[in-house]
Amino acid sequence: MNSVTEICVPVNDVNDDSVLVTELLAEDMSPVEAGADIVCIETSKATLNLSTPAAGFVHFLVEAGQEVPNGTVLALVAQDTADFAAYQARPAAAAQKTTPPPVMPPAAEASQELRLTKAAAGLLSSKGISAAELGLSGLVRVEDVLAKLQQETPVAAPPENRDAAPVKGMPQRTLSKSKKSEIAFLRDANAGALVSQVSVLVPTNGLFKKAANDLRLAKQFSARIIFEVSRLLQKYPELQSVYDDGGLYQYPETHIGYALCIDKGLKVPVFHHCARMSLDEIIQAKDAFIEKYVSNALSPEDLAGGAFTISDLSSTGCWLFNPLLNYRQSAILGIGGENPRGDAYPLVLAFDHRVTDGMTAAAFLNDLKDRLCSHERLLLPDSLPEAGCAAAQETSKIEAAEAEKELPVCSKCYRDIDELTGMEHYLVQTIDRSGDVQLVCTICMEGW
Repeated sequence: MNSVTEICVPVNDVNDDSVLVTELLAEDMSPVEAGADIVCIETSKATLNLSTPAAGFVHFLVEAGQEVPNGTVLALVAQDTADFAAYQARPAAAAQKTTPPPVMPPAAEASQELRLTKAAAGLLSSKGISAAELGLSGLVRVEDVLAKLQQETPVAAPPENRDAAPVKGMPQRTLSKSKKSEIAFLRDANAGALVSQVSVLVPTNGLFKKAANDLRLAKQFSARIIFEVSRLLQKYPELQSVYDDGGLYQYPETHIGYALCIDKGLKVPVFHHCARMSLDEIIQAKDAFIEKYVSNALSPEDLAGGAFTISDLSSTGCWLFNPLLNYRQSAILGIGGENPRGDAYPLVLAFDHRVTDGMTAAAFLNDLKDRLCSHERLLLPDSLPEAGCAAAQETSKIEAAEAEKELPVCSKCYRDIDELTGMEHYLVQTIDRSGDVQLVCTICMEGW
């Protein structure tokens, strides 16, 4: 019995009561090496490959396409195939002990204190019924609620030959678990919120068209958007807050999600603590996320904890769109592509009016517009917008008067002293741990 190793569903997120088995990566009863991936599962946040810690023969207890509760034994690995028969013949009590379901600690369980997972609480709320009315106690999961509801309300058999499709004869496509969860989270996030939008146009001289043929330019500018948004959220903290049950709660750290949708569906990796990150660190982190996305290696930790989201559709040719609030967030920034003339692109901020207002949202966007104009000037010094951007106009005058003068700049955001002065900010000398002297602007210092 000790030679049998169980491969179980990991319990890593209270929002998920179950996972979808998407693929079996080995043949049943075939030999596998230690560390080999043997089963692929899908949670609401990521697709994960589970590996075996020991070599031997693998025997699957589930099938591809099956949805199973957390803690389920998916497969067994044994040194000898005869061990599988002994495992399956063991007493029921031993089986229960070997693969315990995720439960509360003994003290809490003994007291039968009611504890609801988020999914179970949401289901009860949607049905307008309490756990007590269903006779539930202890740790209550969504499958417990569903089981009780089925007992209370028997489901009538559908009429014979009934076509469930909206239009008769339409074939049904299978929704992935991640898409179902996305639908549920977006519905919950936007159903109760008072969603409003503001937008501004950022003047440009064809930045995105040039970036389409210059990978370095594209990487630099997208990273600078994340960099500047992270700094501005220190000035507008209500945009990284959330309204819940009559109260307003602010996230203590700046964690920005950046939506990726290339060829493996929508994923939103999160740049954690990005207000503390340098521009180079953000570029490196974004490259790492894209590599993980392409190789299907984004972990639940990579996708969790976002306080604000950026949805950048500038490379798709889409100009204006309506970004949707994400779960437990109050704002999302949408970045559209250039207009047909190639002289402007939109920034769209969708926000929860329970948390902030249109004037604050507009101020945030105008601040961001000026900063992005400054970054375009740095990236494309010979291509400056003629009008519409206060920071760009001011720095144009400075450059004309002092073309040969090298001005001191911030080591974090690369704004020079004249641009900062025009924005009523200044440079401060700092000393890092190695003893080197650096100049940091007061804008970046606000993000520390």
